Amino acid sequence: MLPYIRPGSKVLDVGSGSGYLVAVLHQLVGPTGKVVGIDHIQELVDWSIDNLNADGLGDAMKNGQITMIAGDGRQGYVEGGLHFDYLFCTSRL
Repeated sequence: MLPYIRPGSKVLDVGSGSGYLVAVLHQLVGPTGKVVGIDHIQELVDWSIDNLNADGLGDAMKNGQITMIAGDGRQGYVEGGLHFDYLFCTSRL
């Protein structure tokens, strides 16, 4: 990942689970980037939000640098016409 993901990148994490990779990706893309985590299980999304808050990333979620949503990752995430530079899929589609 390190040679490719740069500050300002937009990244989608499908099957975001605990939010761990979302936190790592946020550190890589920095404040000018955007990370969206999507999981089809609402309880996992809630857990990831709790984990991200506990990791000090609550402000990044409030200001839109990180977005966590429950949904079908096979459909992607098209809200606001956002186009992603990178997509990670850590679950079976």
